[in-house]
Amino acid sequence: MNDRVLLLSVTPDPGFGAEKVLASLLDALPEDFAGRCILLRPPGSSLARWAVGDRADYCDWPARRDAAVFNLLACFPVARALRAERIGLVHAWGARAFESAVLLGRLLGAPVSGTVHDHPHASFHSGLRKVIIRRSAPRLKRLVCVSHAVAEACRDSGLNADYSVIRNGLLPASPRSDSRRGGPVRVGFFGLYARPKGFETVRHWIEATSPAIEWHLYGEPAPVLRDACETLQAKGLSNILFHGWVDSPQIMDGIDILLHASTEFDSYPTVLLEAARAGIPAVASNLGGSGEIIDDGVTGFLFSPSDPGAGLRCLRVLTADPALRTRMGAAARCRFESEFGISRMIDSYLALWDALLRDSTTAALGKRP
Repeated sequence: MNDRVLLLSVTPDPGFGAEKVLASLLDALPEDFAGRCILLRPPGSSLARWAVGDRADYCDWPARRDAAVFNLLACFPVARALRAERIGLVHAWGARAFESAVLLGRLLGAPVSGTVHDHPHASFHSGLRKVIIRRSAPRLKRLVCVSHAVAEACRDSGLNADYSVIRNGLLPASPRSDSRRGGPVRVGFFGLYARPKGFETVRHWIEATSPAIEWHLYGEPAPVLRDACETLQAKGLSNILFHGWVDSPQIMDGIDILLHASTEFDSYPTVLLEAARAGIPAVASNLGGSGEIIDDGVTGFLFSPSDPGAGLRCLRVLTADPALRTRMGAAARCRFESEFGISRMIDSYLALWDALLRDSTTAALGKRP
C-alpha cells in the first residue's frame, strides 16, 4: 500500500516564513504519521537548521528557486531513488514546486496536492512562473491556501482548482521575557530584504519621529534599498540599529512593537504570528492576510499603505502608551494560543492527506482487474 507523503521544497538558504512553518509542521508531526512523511529539500536548505526533530525522513535534491527546467530534470533521478518508498501522495510546499511535484507524481504514480503561500500574480513571480501556476493548479487534487485572502486571490485570478484553507501555525514558545524599565520604545522592522515590505515608508517614519523611538532594522538590504540604507546609516543616529540577517528564535526579545509595512499583498505574514506568540503588538499594512491575524484595535493596528500617515499615527499611539502595549501584547498572545498554534494546522493537513491517500488507494483498487 502506498501510504507515504512526499513533501517537496525547492527553497535553498535563506528561507523565509513558509519554510519556518514547514519546519514547525515537521517537528510537531504525531509519531504515528511522522514515519509516513519524507521531506525532499535542497542541500543546505534552511529547513536543515529549523527542522531539528527526527520525526520525518529527509532527502536532499539539487533543486533551485525559480529554475523550472533544471528542477524538472532533477526529478528523474529522484523518482528512481524513491520508487521503493511507497509514495502515495506528493505535496508541493509552495508554487515554485508545483511543476516538479506534478512530474514526480506522474513518475511515481501518485496524486499531487500543494500549498500556495503567495498571490498567484505576485510581482516577484516571473511571467513563466505565473503560467506554470495557472497550468499546474488544475492538476492538483487539492490546492491549499494559507489564508482566506489567498483563496480569494486565487479564485479572482481564475485558477481552476479544488480549494482548502489551512492557516499557517507555529510551535508554541514562552512569551518574551523583558524586565527592563524605561529607555526608548523599541520598534522592529524585518523587511529590508524586499522592497515591497515597505522600507521606504518606514524610512519616512524614522525621519518623522523622535529619539524616544529606537528602530531595529533586520535583514540584508535588497539591492534597490542599499543606497537608502547607507544614507540612513551615514547619519550616525544612535536610535537606528541595523542588525543584518538574524536567525534566532529569541529575535522578538529585542523589540516592543512590530512594524509590518508591506505595500503589496502579503498572504499571511509569519512575522505577525511570531510577534503574537511573543506577546508583542503590531502595526501592520492591511493588504492580504494581515487582517486574519491582527484584531484591529485589540491586538494591534491595521493601516492602508495608501494612507501611511494613519499607520504613523497608530505607531505614535502605541509608543506613547506602555499600558496599551501591554494590553495589546497580552491579547495577541492569547489569540495566538487559541488560533495560531501548530496543532490546528497539523490536524487539518493530516485530515487532508489521509483523505487524499484513501481516495488514491480506492482508485487504484478500482483499476485492478
